[in-house]
Amino acid sequence: MDKITKERADFIKLLATESELSQIIAAGLSSSSRLKTKEYFRFTSYLYYLFVQLELGFRKWKRGHIDDELWNAWNEGVRWWIRCPGTRDWWKNNPAGGFTPEFKEYIDRIIDAVIKEPPEIFSKQLDFLEKITRANNV
Repeated sequence: MDKITKERADFIKLLATESELSQIIAAGLSSSSRLKTKEYFRFTSYLYYLFVQLELGFRKWKRGHIDDELWNAWNEGVRWWIRCPGTRDWWKNNPAGGFTPEFKEYIDRIIDAVIKEPPEIFSKQLDFLEKITRANNV
C-alpha cells in the first residue's frame, strides 16, 4: 500500500516538475486529437503508466490489502481522470491492451457513470485544462 501511494505521489510530482509533460497531458486530457505524434505517444504512455498503477491498486484492494477508505479516495482520483475526454478516448482506443477483464469492467462502469453526470460536474475541470493549454500554446 505504501509503495502504491508513493508511486501515485511521484506520478503527480512529475506533472508538477516537468513543464513540457504537464502541458502535453493537459492538452491531451481535453482533446488528444490536438497532439502531435511525439506528444501523443508521451500522453498515451503516461496514461498507460497511470492505469497500470491503478490496476495494481485495484487488485490489492480486491484482495483486502488496501482498506476501503483509502481505495475510495483513490477511486475519486480515477473518476477525475476519466471525466477527461482524452482519457476516455485513450481507454476506448488503447491498442496495447494489457489489463485484466475485471479491471476493464471496473473502468467501463466508471466511464458509464461519468458520462451520465451533469456537464457542470466536469465543466470546471475542462475549463481548467483549456486555460493551461491556451496559456502554454500546446
